[in-house]
Amino acid sequence: MTSHANNIHWKIPEAQTHLFNKYSLEDPESLIKEGRVIKEGHERGVYFHQAGGFYIKRMRTRKAKKEWQNWIRLFEEGLPTIVPIAMGIAGGLAYLVSVAHDEYAPLNTMFDALDYKARVQVLKRLGEVVHNMHETGFYHGDLHGGNFILRLDKSGPDLKMADFQRGGFKKITDSRRLKNLADLALSHFFRLGVKEQLVFLTGYLGSCQEARVFIRHDGKQLERLILKRSSIVADRKVRKFRKINKYFDRLTLQSSRYRGVYLRKNQHLIPESFLSSPLKFIYGNQVEVLKDSRSVRVVRHQDICIKYYKRRSPKDSLKSLLGVSKGKKSFRWSLAMIYRFITTPEPLCYIEGRGGDSFYLSRFVDSACNIVLYMREASEEKQKRCLQALAIFLKKMFYRGVYHMDLKGSNILVRDTDSKFEFYLIDTDEIAIFWKGSPALLKNSLLRITRTLVSCFNHQEMVDFVDACLPVLPTRLLSWTPEDLVDQAFKIQHKITITTQSCPLCKNTQKEFFVRAYDRLVPRQENFNYVRCASCSLVYLDPVPVDVGRYYPEDYSCHAAYPKKKQSPINRLAIRYHFSVDKPEGGALIRFLFSQLSCVVMKRTLSPFGENRLLDVGCGGGKFLYRHQQLGWHVRGIDFSQNACETCRRQGLKVHHGDVFSADYDKASFDVITLRQVIEHVPDPVGILRKTAEFLAPGGKILVSTPNIESLGFLLFGNCWYPLEAPRHLVLFSPKTIRRLAEMAGLRVKQIFMLVQPRYFDKSLQYIMGQGRILPEDFLERKQIFAKQKKGRRKRLHYIASPLTRIACWFGKGEGMEVELVKGPKKG
Repeated sequence: MTSHANNIHWKIPEAQTHLFNKYSLEDPESLIKEGRVIKEGHERGVYFHQAGGFYIKRMRTRKAKKEWQNWIRLFEEGLPTIVPIAMGIAGGLAYLVSVAHDEYAPLNTMFDALDYKARVQVLKRLGEVVHNMHETGFYHGDLHGGNFILRLDKSGPDLKMADFQRGGFKKITDSRRLKNLADLALSHFFRLGVKEQLVFLTGYLGSCQEARVFIRHDGKQLERLILKRSSIVADRKVRKFRKINKYFDRLTLQSSRYRGVYLRKNQHLIPESFLSSPLKFIYGNQVEVLKDSRSVRVVRHQDICIKYYKRRSPKDSLKSLLGVSKGKKSFRWSLAMIYRFITTPEPLCYIEGRGGDSFYLSRFVDSACNIVLYMREASEEKQKRCLQALAIFLKKMFYRGVYHMDLKGSNILVRDTDSKFEFYLIDTDEIAIFWKGSPALLKNSLLRITRTLVSCFNHQEMVDFVDACLPVLPTRLLSWTPEDLVDQAFKIQHKITITTQSCPLCKNTQKEFFVRAYDRLVPRQENFNYVRCASCSLVYLDPVPVDVGRYYPEDYSCHAAYPKKKQSPINRLAIRYHFSVDKPEGGALIRFLFSQLSCVVMKRTLSPFGENRLLDVGCGGGKFLYRHQQLGWHVRGIDFSQNACETCRRQGLKVHHGDVFSADYDKASFDVITLRQVIEHVPDPVGILRKTAEFLAPGGKILVSTPNIESLGFLLFGNCWYPLEAPRHLVLFSPKTIRRLAEMAGLRVKQIFMLVQPRYFDKSLQYIMGQGRILPEDFLERKQIFAKQKKGRRKRLHYIASPLTRIACWFGKGEGMEVELVKGPKKG
């Protein structure tokens, strides 16, 4: 039946004429304005609810015609749908009118509030409805819980379909069946337990056993196929955030340096002051600092959490240009986890800068804490309940193909409510998603989280926990058992001990075993253990020998006198025209040339400035002091070795025998202070550096050179690495810990130079050759044994090691570091 009113062409089913005559629909626009908005969609599609007892849906004509055809046919086939009344067309707009179902609510909003018994009934009925829809021949292109409405009465759940726009009557294939089941899985399936999932599948299967896909597979295998399809659909939704659509939009910042994307529904939560100047906001006083390290800074502002990923190397800038910044990765994988119904703080937006830094904003989770801290403070009963709930959470995560590369206790937040435990997975830039799963990733993730929990539970409890975490699908591929993994975790945990020997840097007592070393200089029966601080990552010797001085032999090379070598002509000219305090007159061109080539001729040799006062702490045989004395510097030295001090005095150098605490120099009496290969020999590096800074004049600098424990050489040679030198090296630094040392001593790192030391490779290879051999105790005799190595082989090794060490320096993995320290805060 058709009707015309106010230039609107109405199409009315014959059976619904009485309903159309019941309502006054002559002017739908006025009814829309007076009605209550239920849902406002995209592309001018709007739902309205009118108090008179009907719905009006306004949308484009082409889409309205398609939906009306699907709707009427499903209604005539007897499927449970909302009751249609009429479709009106006016120009490019159309109006779909249906009976209002006031007692119904969207399935998505009601499902979580239902008890188990009601859920079972709803799931069984939902499976029957979807099955009947497929039997009718209708394929729904967007089947999710929001397209069903639900009412519970005494007779059972009453479900009705409410959206028919996408899809149509087509041949129902196996892939289309799975696609619809996967769409439902994204909205409900992942929230369910295994029993509830099987109830839904049982309701769906019904009498459709003729479908080949369901004959081939039993319930578990069918469930796996649905998970696979669900992962594909979820990944497609994640990729949508790269495009600008109804969900995402681009951020407009005042600074053109940054770009980003945000979720439209959360736009009001992003502070305007943050968008105007992100860095100024991050380091301002209006935020609460939750974490601040070399790589990230995490702050809280009201209800949002901001994570700032700092630029650490040029490769971060390259990644930013390629669009793979850490902020973007966190945003993307957070969305992926939400689509898989794995709880994580709700993402708001990400911002990436051209310089390589990036930001990730998410909602702040109130009343949640680190799971390890919660376990330590909770009662025994709550500990066991929390462990059981965590196993279920991790099993769901692994079952859905989500793996966390850094699954430790600090990356899992727990909130203890009266009825249940809620877990939130954070640090999402470390997420990897593979729907098939990986036995290696599964083992690494479980080993990581088990290591953080073994201190709170016994062996059997952890075995039960790991067994409960294992998903159903990949267990047949595992080559290990839960007992093997827990045994490995306990072995690692036993290396973490709390002793009276605290960290020389942060005074923390918790540490883990790092490497076992031997005295390669003088053969002994002893071995020495280096440990890593659990707080600041400093590597230090533990325990420290009572009398360290006896491990320094009399012929220690650093304390011996150096032969006076004749300078080359180029060096003599450089000393005369550039480095010398008393420069000769004339020769302006020569002075200019050597000022440009000075970094090549004499690398980082100090140019004179101020009053040219130099203090060398740990001067040894005095070679460095003697060279600068020849340049016109006023030099002093400090060394604890009596032999070294006597060697220096024979060369006319003024040195102090002892340490910096016993030296009687005035404050601010030196322009340059050097600690060359010294800081690793002292048990209190913070105190030594703080005392040394008192001797430094305003505008002066301190130069510290020390081995780099994160070097390529240590990675290759391990405990045979030459600069390890146990037990004389009490502390071993990395760029991170040397910065922490400077900060605690009240100094600022101006620059860090990576040192190229190819000879360390040669010495390390000598140690490997001598490992396990009985060598003479005399140092010179051992030196002669190693000197028999062919000269050509040593040259070839040098040619190979030199480019390797230079390349390693570019990536911060040089064999040694030279750090320039100054007083005062960082400028700008």
